[in-house]
Parts: sequence; C-alpha cells; structure tokens
Amino acid sequence: MMEQVSLPIKTKIAGTILVIVGILFGLIPLFEFIFFHSALFYAQILGGFIISTPAAIDINFLLLFLTIFFGLLFFISSTFLLTKRKWAWWLSVIILYPILLIFIFAKLIFPLLMGVSFQKLFSYFISPDIIFLVLLLISFVLLRIDRKNFWKIAT
Repeated sequence: MMEQVSLPIKTKIAGTILVIVGILFGLIPLFEFIFFHSALFYAQILGGFIISTPAAIDINFLLLFLTIFFGLLFFISSTFLLTKRKWAWWLSVIILYPILLIFIFAKLIFPLLMGVSFQKLFSYFISPDIIFLVLLLISFVLLRIDRKNFWKIAT
C-alpha cells in the first residue's frame, strides 16, 4: 500500500489565500449579479468611481466582468492546486503575474509618473488595495519558492 504524500505547506497557504481571493472577487459578485441584479452596485465599489454617463456604465460592467472572470479563475485554479494538479499551478502563476504587474503599475508607477507626491500616493494606497496586493504577492512568492517540492508530488 502506497503512502499518501502531503501537499507542501507553502503551496497549501498559497492555495488557501487564492481560494479566499477567488471567493471574494469571483463568487460573491457573481451570486450578487445573478440573484439580486445589483451588479452596478458592485461595479461602483470595485471600480471606485461614481456612474454618471452611459460610457461609465459600460466601463463598470467591463470591470465587473473582469473581476468575476479573474476571481473565478483564482478559485478554480487554487481548488485544483490543492488537489495536486500541475496545470493548476501553471494557471495560478500565469494569472498572478500579469495581475500583479498591472496592479503595481496602475496603483504605484502610473501615479508617480503623473506627478502625484509620495505623501498623497501612500495616503491613497493605504486602503483595502494594499491587503489585496499583499495577499497576491504572498501567494505568488510562496508558489514560486515551493515549485520544486510541488512538482515532485503533483500528479
């Protein structure tokens, strides 16, 4: 009888964080959209601006769609990651890398290039955005550090 090999602890932590992010950004807005039809409300919260024109409504729905799409991808990939699937590890890393780059560029680099002062930038940046960024960075780093151990036991 073969002994069951446990998933590396770093991969478990990263997978759990990604499941939580997937639930927060994928499943909750999806259920809200389906059952309560207030997707516009979530788009306002996630988009961070008030709707005033039809073009802004389209942008909000696009933001909502992208949020739900990537949230569901996080949820699906991390769920399969916790069941030791190699493709789920690749999907998780492939999703995390561009989202981290876009987030860091949009929240840090772009405002600095536009002339926003450091004090104003960091007073704006201390928000739920920082929690999201830290969670994604922790997951990305843990997945990359524990890559070899995961590949040894993954099916």
